[in-house]
Amino acid sequence: MAGRCPVCGESFETDLEFEQHEHELPEAWEGAGAGFECPTCGVMFSEEEELVAHQATAHPTTSEG
Repeated sequence: MAGRCPVCGESFETDLEFEQHEHELPEAWEGAGAGFECPTCGVMFSEEEELVAHQATAHPTTSEG
């Protein structure tokens, strides 16, 4: 399994599927005109893809069951 989207929780079997996965981030995740803010640690990103990649590596979600 390549990973799980930190935003919606969808799982992907390949890295390509994960990279091609796109959706709107919740409004709360967007900084006030400053880009995208990680809701866990507050790091700011200029691109949505950077935030999603950060969430997947820095704050992976593990849901069992």
